[in-house]
Amino acid sequence: NQLSGMTHASVPTLTTGHMPAGSVLQVVRSTNPADTNTSSTSYVTLASLTITPNSTTNEIHLSTAGGKMNHNIGISPSYWYAWFRGSTQISQNSFWGNVSMNTDWPLNTTGIDTPGVTTAVTYYFKGKVSAGSGWLMHDTANQPPLITATEIKA
Repeated sequence: NQLSGMTHASVPTLTTGHMPAGSVLQVVRSTNPADTNTSSTSYVTLASLTITPNSTTNEIHLSTAGGKMNHNIGISPSYWYAWFRGSTQISQNSFWGNVSMNTDWPLNTTGIDTPGVTTAVTYYFKGKVSAGSGWLMHDTANQPPLITATEIKA
């Protein structure tokens, strides 16, 4: 048996420098259990998280999952969702609602950023509506929206 007699002291430490390009280095998650209903046609913050990249060249993959968006407002709004690093917009996704529906739609969006720093970076997941008001983000069946930042080695 090749492992017999090994101790913790004899096992090499794996660092990010040993990992190949494309490796996942870290994952940060956050949830927003509060419902957010707005009539704002300007972006409002729905959730945020902070990650500290290991290298200035690594990518941060941003995503949302779970939760729902919904409307029942008598008009056909568009919903706009975007990822921001500070005031810099990283991505944008849009969804269209139908006036005759009071329906939940899955909330799944993505974004990719290379912040170019090794200090803490805060990302904001924001949303707005084209007109009227509607639920931008809400908990469905005890599944609050989950936002995730995943650092990928360059």
